[in-house]
Amino acid sequence: MDSPALSCATCAAPISKEELAQGLAVRVDGRLVCPQCVDALPGETQVRINQVRAVRGFEVTTYQVAHARHPRLKAYTFTTAANQTHHRRELVHTGRFDAPLLTTGQAMPQPRALPPHRPAFPPIAIAGAAGLAVVAGIVTVLSLRSSPTPAPVPRSTIPVTAPKPVRQRVDFAADPLIAWNEAKRDPACPSELLQAIAKETTDARTAQLDAAERALGEDRLDAVEQYLAALSPPDDLAFQVVRDRATVIATRRTEAARALATPEPSPLAPAPAQPTPAPTDPVVATPVDPIPIEAPTPAPAGDRMLFPAAALILDKTKEWRVNAAGALVLADDSGSLARTVDLGGGDYQLWVQARSSEHPGSLQVSLGKRTSMPVVIKQGRSDAWYRVQPDTVTVPAGPTELKLVALGKGATILAFYLAASAHPDAPTSERSGFTADPPWNVPKPPDAVDPTLPLIAEWTPRFVNAGVVEVDRFDERTRVPGGLPGGASAVWESSNKGRKRHAVVLDLSQDRVENGGLVIIVHPVRPTDRATLLLSVIGDDDKPLALPALGPLPVQWSTQIIDLRSVELARVKALVIEDVNVLSTSFMVSKAVTVANAAPTAAMIGVRPPALLPIAARDLERVIEAAASKRRMRNWRRDFAPAQMKLLIGHQMQAGEWATSVRKELKLLFKDALGAKDLPNGTIETILLNNEWLNGMFKPVAAGAEPVIDPLKHQVVCFCTAGVEFPIGLTEPQAFINLWIKLIDVSIEHGVLPVAVLGPNKVDALDAPQVEQLWRDVEAHLRRSRPGIPMIDLRPARAISYDRFAPNMSDLAAQLFLDGYGELYQRIKALKATVR
Repeated sequence: MDSPALSCATCAAPISKEELAQGLAVRVDGRLVCPQCVDALPGETQVRINQVRAVRGFEVTTYQVAHARHPRLKAYTFTTAANQTHHRRELVHTGRFDAPLLTTGQAMPQPRALPPHRPAFPPIAIAGAAGLAVVAGIVTVLSLRSSPTPAPVPRSTIPVTAPKPVRQRVDFAADPLIAWNEAKRDPACPSELLQAIAKETTDARTAQLDAAERALGEDRLDAVEQYLAALSPPDDLAFQVVRDRATVIATRRTEAARALATPEPSPLAPAPAQPTPAPTDPVVATPVDPIPIEAPTPAPAGDRMLFPAAALILDKTKEWRVNAAGALVLADDSGSLARTVDLGGGDYQLWVQARSSEHPGSLQVSLGKRTSMPVVIKQGRSDAWYRVQPDTVTVPAGPTELKLVALGKGATILAFYLAASAHPDAPTSERSGFTADPPWNVPKPPDAVDPTLPLIAEWTPRFVNAGVVEVDRFDERTRVPGGLPGGASAVWESSNKGRKRHAVVLDLSQDRVENGGLVIIVHPVRPTDRATLLLSVIGDDDKPLALPALGPLPVQWSTQIIDLRSVELARVKALVIEDVNVLSTSFMVSKAVTVANAAPTAAMIGVRPPALLPIAARDLERVIEAAASKRRMRNWRRDFAPAQMKLLIGHQMQAGEWATSVRKELKLLFKDALGAKDLPNGTIETILLNNEWLNGMFKPVAAGAEPVIDPLKHQVVCFCTAGVEFPIGLTEPQAFINLWIKLIDVSIEHGVLPVAVLGPNKVDALDAPQVEQLWRDVEAHLRRSRPGIPMIDLRPARAISYDRFAPNMSDLAAQLFLDGYGELYQRIKALKATVR
């Protein structure tokens, strides 16, 4: 049986037994570290590792020692094999040993000169010795020729086990869909190859959907149906985008077929010809009285309401407090109140009784859609009635919102007087004839839901078993696998507390799953020995009912469908997902939705492809350290600010609402850093591919001008060209070498972390092959030469042409960018909080 393969805990590189035996790979804090990662450790750590290597008889014997004359100098020396035993004994008895420098600083010994009386060697003796050496050489050659040739010594061969071949594309079927199914079931297929086959399938399906859209525009509905049925990708998260697009096209085809089936109205018969009237006396116009303009209907006499201001408060609020007299006192610098009242309609007047004892205040009142002029509350201890301007407000009959906005801490609002304009009298303390309790509007209860209609709802996380906790997926120490789909933010870890096997028990007591089921996202964490998970449901009798197992589980986050339509239980209280075998590590679950009265499908969970491409935490940290070193930032964990970012986009991305929606969501993402401030102007800016713009990226080209990227204001820059390079005439090699590589390099040189945004392909059809090749080249270059540079993938958002996205794809592109940068933002914050 083959022993389990060893890998580095930092970069996941394989570690051989020879590297362990030679001391090249070591354990640091109990974790295996490969030789490349050992070289990246701090110098003091490497010296301690080499000390241990020397004591244990390994090959590396570098010591760091103190220098008497220069105490701050880092001096190194090498010991000899004879000293290793002595050092080992000192380490055993005292816990340390001293390795002195090889040189003690003394003068070098001088060579001794020959005695002056020694005679020189005679030349005749030198000639005789040379002749004797020639004769001896001739004799030796003759003796070797006369001796028989010895038989060759057979060499022993050591059997070498050939490494297992790595799966290639040629190992699977030529058809991409069949190849994907084969690779999905093959545990030896690497994830990179599986993703490549999935992309091949997606490209083939995309080409068919493009043809279907063209046929739909030409009203060739039969061709549309053929294209839709030609290739149907499996119900997997990798094909969610093309499946959703196919659903949209199928809906449009159904609507087009319904429109063609509707018969057109028959043309009306021509009207019979009218007889020509005989000439009569001329008609004299009679003047008509003008239609009188109706005056506004005054409000009913019953609408005369005097009520305390406290009646506007429905729930507890921090902005207002009610004093002993029942008046409202503003406890903050500003506050608002609103409530809906049923009015008869017409013209109304509105008065407010208020005072402000500490300093002048102000208020504004809105009645329906009309907002009043600001009313200044005079400073003083006595209250007064203030009439809201304009004097009359016309409102329709029915529910009308009454809203108050006040400024000035300490302002006191006592009462409101709302009456029809037919009542000219000002409010008084006399309440006779007034409606003290206005007819406040009570909203109608929501309509009852038909229990037989399909119902899809996101499951609110509740677990029955103890020990299931939410883990921080951005902290590298939690070891949450990457690639979580967008829209699935929280991750929970299974628990074996109180049971033998790891499990999660979902509480479904408040959810509807009758004649339906669940859709949930799962990651096995250990794909080699956790290929399946057991399922069971618990009803009112608290007895588990076994279901078909989940599996086979892929080596990534996947959407799993749990069909409960065949379960014969009056009510499902809980769902149990547990291991088949007893394992020490947990599995993880994420977002889940419940489905009632319908068959659950993967599309119901509503997630997006992962936007941030996989990136190792150590590589990301190195890139940030490289950018911070250019700024001479002493402590990047304290000073690096990922909220100070700049997004540069191609000008075709300015069309529509893409940039506006991204800016709005970025403000919410950075609210912990911005506070009450708005996102700085120029955070999103258009790329201008000309010499003046490129030369002024980091330094102004003219006096008084500002650079495009100011390192004092921006610490992260995202490049989202969306293929704008090709409409201006660049070729793919020019765009890759002369633009992208230079953008990445010059950003790091100026201490700014670059983020490469791959896609969307918002170009015309002729430029689509070039832009796809450009994204492949950029991704390959960054992974090979610049590991750690973040990459956000917007390629799933399809575009019809340079001018417009496909339906719903603009929103998808915006959401993918926010998913990717939001995850990067949280990962950088987690790295800043990690102390190494």
